[in-house]
Amino acid sequence: MTTKMVIYFDCDQTRLDFFEDISELIFWNDNQRDEDSRRHYKDKITFAFPDLDSFDSLQPDALGNRLNYSKAYIAIDLRHPAHWMKK
Repeated sequence: MTTKMVIYFDCDQTRLDFFEDISELIFWNDNQRDEDSRRHYKDKITFAFPDLDSFDSLQPDALGNRLNYSKAYIAIDLRHPAHWMKK
């Protein structure tokens, strides 16, 4: 089953704070389960950010727009070294 949730943020820092909080909650919940019933959310949940330059608005549901947790965190954390070359 695929579920889509869209959330808009007033600024980058609010989005980063929310992302950190919600991910901690989701992954904590997953880790409370035994190995057989874990959902492995870190591998299965994907994130898309329409306001990023790399987002293809012509194909909003394209796989290229979906980022796994670690790539999404890098994309929204403007302090990450990956963003230094863009300045």
